[in-house]
Amino acid sequence: MYPLGHWVSEQRKAYAAGRMEGGRVERLELLGMVWDPLDAVWEENLAACREYFEHHGTLAAPRTATALDRQVGQWLSNQRRPGVLAGRTERVEALGAIDPDWNPGWPLEWQRHYAAVRVCVQGGAKLSDLLPGVTIHGLDVGRWLER
Repeated sequence: MYPLGHWVSEQRKAYAAGRMEGGRVERLELLGMVWDPLDAVWEENLAACREYFEHHGTLAAPRTATALDRQVGQWLSNQRRPGVLAGRTERVEALGAIDPDWNPGWPLEWQRHYAAVRVCVQGGAKLSDLLPGVTIHGLDVGRWLER
């Protein structure tokens, strides 16, 4: 018996080396072949970032944040670590296309509150409406504005 995982690994190697015929590539892709599992995980996490941003208006997610059953907050925290995205301009740009302030030069806590206030204002609220005790996504934006 030939283990499937070994066979898939051999197909990936042949593909990467350019030793696979176009017809074979097409047939494997029709079956859902993932040529680079690390890129596939990246894309899944990026989709989770889009989902998180859609609901929160920011990628300044706390480490415990999840979206699409992925630990998007921890993943974003890892991406912000120095050197992780070095030389990966396309990945930095992909995150920046979702949220230009995904990796701000100021505290993430500030960015979270700012994004929550921005959503309120865009929804028609006035800053004077946001008194201490007004919370968005668990953030007391009124107290933050007061400070």
